[in-house]
Amino acid sequence: MQRFLRDELEKMSQRPDKEEVIRRIRERLEASGTSISAKAILRARDRDRK
Repeated sequence: MQRFLRDELEKMSQRPDKEEVIRRIRERLEASGTSISAKAILRARDRDRK
């Protein structure tokens, strides 16, 4: 059990923190030059559920 927990903690420590993830997402959004409104996303989601 201790080894499992240690391994999991090591994996977690190698992941980027929340701020880094958000920064990367914003960079990709800016680079793509496109944006989709929340309303459009929800319409597409709802269309898929029918």
